[in-house]
Amino acid sequence: MITRSRGLTAVVTLMLLAAACSGNADSEPQEPSPAQEAPSTTAGGGAAVAEPVADVDEECLPDELCVTITATESIGKELRLMLYAATEDEWPHGFRSLPTPSWVISEYPAVPEAFPLRIRMPFPENLFAISTETVEGARMGLAIASGVDSIMTVESTDARGFSDGTLVFEPGAAMDFGTVEIALPAGDTCELNPYHPDCLTGDKFWATHLLGEEDFVPGAVYLDVADIDGDGVSDIVTVGEPHFSEPSLPLTTLKLGVYYMNADLTVREAEIIDQWSEDDPALYSPWGVHVIDHGGEPMILVGTNIPDLLPLEEGFGDVFSYRMADGDWVREVVRANPDPREENYNAMIVVVCDLDADGDEDLALSSAFGTSAVGSWMENTGERDPAWLPHLQTMAADTDPAIRGTLGYKCTDLNDDGYPEVAYNAMFDIPDTQPPRYRGEIWFGINPGPDGWDEPWQKVVVDDDNWASADMWFNDFDGDGHLDLVANQIFSSTVTRYRHPGADLTHVWEPEIIISGLTSPSDMWLTDMDGDGHIDVVSADHTAHEGEWHVNPNTSGAWAGGGSIFRNIGMPGDFAMVDLDEDGDLDWVGVSMTLGQAFIVEQTTPPSGLIVNVSLPDDFDQTVTRMVVTLANELPVTGIPAALLALVENEDADGDGALDVDQILSADQDLVLAIEDVGVTGDYHVVVGVYVEGGGQFQPVVGTDYLIGSEKVTFGNGPIEVDLELEIYNE
Repeated sequence: MITRSRGLTAVVTLMLLAAACSGNADSEPQEPSPAQEAPSTTAGGGAAVAEPVADVDEECLPDELCVTITATESIGKELRLMLYAATEDEWPHGFRSLPTPSWVISEYPAVPEAFPLRIRMPFPENLFAISTETVEGARMGLAIASGVDSIMTVESTDARGFSDGTLVFEPGAAMDFGTVEIALPAGDTCELNPYHPDCLTGDKFWATHLLGEEDFVPGAVYLDVADIDGDGVSDIVTVGEPHFSEPSLPLTTLKLGVYYMNADLTVREAEIIDQWSEDDPALYSPWGVHVIDHGGEPMILVGTNIPDLLPLEEGFGDVFSYRMADGDWVREVVRANPDPREENYNAMIVVVCDLDADGDEDLALSSAFGTSAVGSWMENTGERDPAWLPHLQTMAADTDPAIRGTLGYKCTDLNDDGYPEVAYNAMFDIPDTQPPRYRGEIWFGINPGPDGWDEPWQKVVVDDDNWASADMWFNDFDGDGHLDLVANQIFSSTVTRYRHPGADLTHVWEPEIIISGLTSPSDMWLTDMDGDGHIDVVSADHTAHEGEWHVNPNTSGAWAGGGSIFRNIGMPGDFAMVDLDEDGDLDWVGVSMTLGQAFIVEQTTPPSGLIVNVSLPDDFDQTVTRMVVTLANELPVTGIPAALLALVENEDADGDGALDVDQILSADQDLVLAIEDVGVTGDYHVVVGVYVEGGGQFQPVVGTDYLIGSEKVTFGNGPIEVDLELEIYNE
């Protein structure tokens, strides 16, 4: 069984945000609903105007947001208006990938039969805030997309358009963004430019395997990897919540399933263990799953949704266990919440660890509403009856009354006393804000040991401004003997390291942003990906539909992009980096909410693969025109190369605002280029050329262009890696 931290996907956190829109726990929050027929009102009215331009006054009044939309291609049924906090210099090229917006418009205008379309609406009361930034005084750009599955999920094929510039909102001002033309993208980024940084895999090769059929577990969001059937091969257990993107689906789509795996990464059998039905409605909005050992046998733990949280708001937050008895799976209740709006102890993310240090895994509880606290847990007895003993805490009297709950994320021993602490993300409303805003804090509770388990645990605030962390891990990054905290932040698209303060856990945990520029980082995994002895970060970018790894520099320098593991697997959720096929390297085992199925991205070793590590001189300051990678029979190169492996013109082929060679290779940035199949076998020199202004096109110019060749290497017996430092060509 794999012991690991549990992440929270971006869409789950969005659900918490949507719930917070209500402003109090007793109200009924609503997700922004599609406008099937956009209401027609007089200017300055309470609803959006969305009509052909000819039918609407184009004047933009104070406290209105206005935009005219044009399009010439088929673009879907509805339009999403997304606002980004942005400087004029970075707009719009820094937002072409449509990362998580700062705000969205809560009206979804229908696509008209004909364009142009003029939209006017009161502002900012039609905003749905995703970041904690205030609207007043914010500089923002407007992006419009169509065909998206939810307010945060934009596919690479969805039509989109951007305002020409940014505007600063002040009360009483008109926010007229002029005309925005939306169009279908020119193509997939990696088809337009295979050498885009997002498309490079670093020094790894990967092959994707989708498991079973689509929608085996619709909306698959969480998983665990464990040997369920005792055959020595790890299996995959997953739960799904498809109503995030398709709220009209029947509740019968709510399922808990298992893939019984073969050693060769194929599925021997797939089984639905439990699902919602009218006769048995217990499995309502499952959010988390984990497999533990209970009394020597595998037990599956499942956490379910609490009340007043989208997409399904009538939950109880109950926790269930599943064990095999006489060939059938038997469900039992670990923790029930009969009156969940008053008292709610749950396991929405299912955090397990040995809290009492007795050798088996216990269950750290989350809590919500009036029971929001740290230090609540269920003790694993290993017996049939009672299977669990509760240790429950009440909410501290000085807790901010705007709190919505504390989500448990991770257990680990932070003070070396043998008893693990529990880390949480606390969630709060920000009262009296319009549009409603929210905040979060990262806490942990200090485990007091046996003498204090049923007394209040000491709470330590690591960060009083992290909304919302989607996953947390601990690791000793600096070798000082203390575990640092690593947490991501969906809405700032960052990953932050918090330095362990030493002997006194209550001292400041100094934050340092180690990774930025992601789209919507959801789940993470920490492991040594490249075998250099240093722990790297692997992340699922939820709304960018990709997985990537980031290289630990083992210094104070920037964390480099290690490479893309996969792209265009819709809404990747929970995952694990494990050697599932036991071939000596790590594979990505994950689930896709869009596909409703599990997938494996296998690390492979192609026999004719090539990894080229390319660097330029530190003083290089030329204007590059192209880069070429070839194979040659002899050096110096004469005649036609044996194979042309890469030709990259230094132009903006993908339209991302950056020149294609400059963004992957410079004096400050080395290039790691993996080529899966060089197309030949045998002995060849690997040659890299960088051509500059005033130089050649295919034949390099002496004293101007840069060229380097390797010694001969043999292809056909496994991947080859070469290091090449470019130098001025001198024949």
